[in-house]
Amino acid sequence: MNVNPVIAVFGSSNSKLPENVAEMSERLGEAIAAKEWSLATGGYSGVMEAASRGAHKHDPNAHVIGVTTDIFQHRSGPNRYVNDERIQQGLLNRIGCLMQDADAYVLIWGGIGTLAELFLAWNLIATGWDKPLVAIGPWWNPLLDAMQAEMEISNKARAVITVVDTVEEAMEALEKRLKPSL
Repeated sequence: MNVNPVIAVFGSSNSKLPENVAEMSERLGEAIAAKEWSLATGGYSGVMEAASRGAHKHDPNAHVIGVTTDIFQHRSGPNRYVNDERIQQGLLNRIGCLMQDADAYVLIWGGIGTLAELFLAWNLIATGWDKPLVAIGPWWNPLLDAMQAEMEISNKARAVITVVDTVEEAMEALEKRLKPSL
């Protein structure tokens, strides 16, 4: 565990986020920077940019990692709040870098990419990684409950994901899990 943990935030890259998602993402970035933790995202727009902007808003020198990839030809580089770009070859390496380098994962709102990140983090933790996985928002419990009802997901595996409603609750969950290692 790093002295200053790295918190990976996953969410939509859509530049037109619902207002509540954009605000939640920015407040999360601010809260992470306020703890002097490092923020890691995929480095582009949407939730990633909003969280990065929040960290920068709290402290212009906050450590904001953007793990980008060479496969997105339509993107010209990371968002302007990233001060540590880590370019990866291919999408799998990008996601792997975020999983490996982070001490905790936070999911907000997103699409298929966010779900891929959820499933990979969930699987890694369920099979032995000791890292917190927190999902913020009202959309997570219905989704996870439906999957558990229809698929082979035990209560123990389901309990790996801490679902909360607010940024404040997410930060409390992260502090609780990370504090013994700090």
